[in-house]
Amino acid sequence: MIQCDHPSRGPHIASCKQHSSCPFSFMRLFLWGYLKSKVYLGGVATLTTLKDNILRTVLSIPGDTLLSAVENVVHKNQCVVNKKSGHAE
Repeated sequence: MIQCDHPSRGPHIASCKQHSSCPFSFMRLFLWGYLKSKVYLGGVATLTTLKDNILRTVLSIPGDTLLSAVENVVHKNQCVVNKKSGHAE
């Protein structure tokens, strides 16, 4: 795991030095896998069940995880500004 090089309240997968041309970052794949494992747990028989599972899963994400995600996005955008680059993953 690559630790972020800025002070924060939790671990981040971000670095101004890190760059990947891959359109699917590690965090996107991790998040999708996590959400998919929670949403489809026990099977999904109907569209209503799927929608309910998605809503319940998203609402159950802990506040500190959301804060960490926001801090990570802010840091990545600061890296783009500092490097005068037009690309962020």
